[in-house]
Amino acid sequence: KSNNELRMSPPQADVYICGSDQIWNPLFPNGKDAAFYLDFAPEDKTRLSYAASFAVDKIADEIKSFVYEKVKKLDAVSVRERSGVSILKELGISATQVLDPVFLLPGTFWIKTFVTYIPDKYVLVYDFDSNEMIEKLVKKIARTNNYKIFTVNRNISYADKNLWYCAPDMFLSLVCHAQYILTNSFHALAFSLIFGKQVCVVNRNEEINTRMRDLLDLVGLKHCLVKNETDFDLSTTIDYKIVNSIIEKHIEKSKSFLKDNLPSDEKANIVCH
Repeated sequence: KSNNELRMSPPQADVYICGSDQIWNPLFPNGKDAAFYLDFAPEDKTRLSYAASFAVDKIADEIKSFVYEKVKKLDAVSVRERSGVSILKELGISATQVLDPVFLLPGTFWIKTFVTYIPDKYVLVYDFDSNEMIEKLVKKIARTNNYKIFTVNRNISYADKNLWYCAPDMFLSLVCHAQYILTNSFHALAFSLIFGKQVCVVNRNEEINTRMRDLLDLVGLKHCLVKNETDFDLSTTIDYKIVNSIIEKHIEKSKSFLKDNLPSDEKANIVCH
């Protein structure tokens, strides 16, 4: 239940990896909890971060010394966003930007393992904030193309079908078979890219938009992040031939980070599909 308890009896392993998502977000308790920085792991073992995320552009001055002290103890550091690299660089720590781990498995794996067919033509909404602009854009897409509106958020009242609390396989199926996706969720965006979907991202109300912004920027899709209705152009489509070539390069870089920083006797055991 605490970092101290973990230090007293740490799980036994040869390599300890912390990550990914918002484990170092200073706006949440975990970002100020030493356990999320592997503080409990034995010092004679390899300790890495993989795709750790601060989810913000800057961290407060009062937490900088804590972050520096904990991250500096890691044998190798990787983060998910460019903004995370900048935060650590300011502290004097070198970090590698890597992709979220969902990208380390190909789309075919996710499809064969989890996805089932959905016959409807629909636009998928994943909106935490009940965003008025998302509602307007979704209704425009649905009306223009005669699509239904599906969602996975309980707070969305205008959807034709609400699959709140659906299992992960249904979530992946919904993303995979959607004609269009409008979201402010990082992983809805990530799987949209993996499945080659047309997607539009709207900023969250919370200050945690770096995750989506930096990913879109990384793959050359900055224009898919809209701040107002005039930014949205339904006729613009994503050329996945270009996007996939960029993603593949970053997948190889991400896998190399893991391979290069594992102990020599562990490298032979890593499986990257």
